[in-house]
Amino acid sequence: MTAPSPAATLIQQAQAALQRRDPAGAQSLLLQAEAAGPPSIELHMARALTCRVTGDLPGAVAALDAALAIEPYTFM
Repeated sequence: MTAPSPAATLIQQAQAALQRRDPAGAQSLLLQAEAAGPPSIELHMARALTCRVTGDLPGAVAALDAALAIEPYTFM
């Protein structure tokens, strides 16, 4: 079994930060994840949720668009 990538670990930590009601911490971790690895659907979906929680609806839509650009059938 392989260990998760650094970006995947940061995304998991960001999701945990959101569960703790720490969207600023989640956003910081997602920026680190973005720098640590290639874009992924998981990254963009976590960013969309973080943006939605903070009231940044245009940012949430942009993140969803980025996820769909990677995999257009994600939501089907």
